[in-house]
Amino acid sequence: MRQIVDVVAAIMGFRAEHLNSGVSLKRQYDVLRTPGKSRLRDLHVDLDRAVSGAYGFSSGDGILPQLLALNQDVAVAATAARPPGPAGLTGARVTRERLRSPTANPHLRVVR
Repeated sequence: MRQIVDVVAAIMGFRAEHLNSGVSLKRQYDVLRTPGKSRLRDLHVDLDRAVSGAYGFSSGDGILPQLLALNQDVAVAATAARPPGPAGLTGARVTRERLRSPTANPHLRVVR
C-alpha cells in the first residue's frame, strides 16, 4: 500500500509541476500516445506494478482474467460488502492533498 501511495504522490507532483508551468493535463498525457521515453509513462508503469502487487496479480497471467476473477470473488461475497471509505479499515489512508485553483493561475496545483 505504501508503494502505491508513494507512486501516486510522485504522479501528482509531476502533474502539478507541469500544470504550474502552463502544461495542461491533456498535453501531459498526449505524450503517452507516442513511443519513446517519458517520465509520466514510467510513473504509470510503476503504479501499475504497485497495484498489481497489492492485489497479488502475477505478471504472466494477463491482467484482464485476474481482474475478472477478482470481480467474481467480490460478487460472490456481496453480502459482506461495505460502503466505500476508510471507516473500519486498518491501514487505510486518507490523503491530505487537495487540488485547488489559484486565483492568479487558471491551472490546478497540489496543495499540501
